[in-house]
Amino acid sequence: MEAISLPMQLVVSAGAKAAMPPLRRILSNSPDLAEPLNFLAEAEIGAGHYKEAESAAREMVLVQTGKAAATDRCFGASHLLWAQALAGQHRHKEALPHAQIADRPLAMNAVSPGVKAKTANAHRLLVDLQGRVATK
Repeated sequence: MEAISLPMQLVVSAGAKAAMPPLRRILSNSPDLAEPLNFLAEAEIGAGHYKEAESAAREMVLVQTGKAAATDRCFGASHLLWAQALAGQHRHKEALPHAQIADRPLAMNAVSPGVKAKTANAHRLLVDLQGRVATK
């Protein structure tokens, strides 16, 4: 997959933010809200807006908690985004538990190239965070 340029990430981020209020009204606390939040968090991370990405990822986890199994790949993806957002803010110790949670469900039955890539990214982040936390 080709990387999106920073100017395009900023456009995507702005568009995703603008779409969220009506989606929140329509979907309320449905786990279906996790999908647009996923796009928002990814765009914010890509644009370097880690605080905003953290907020979106946290909300993703909240709307899925109790409605999606802890082993669900979507739940793992939500925690991966949360870990990435925290790591982007150099909050490595806080990011580590989310990376650990993400690593397990993402690795289960990873078959497609996209899922395998996300799984590899999640594991790389976990190993990086473990090293950073251990050296402090």
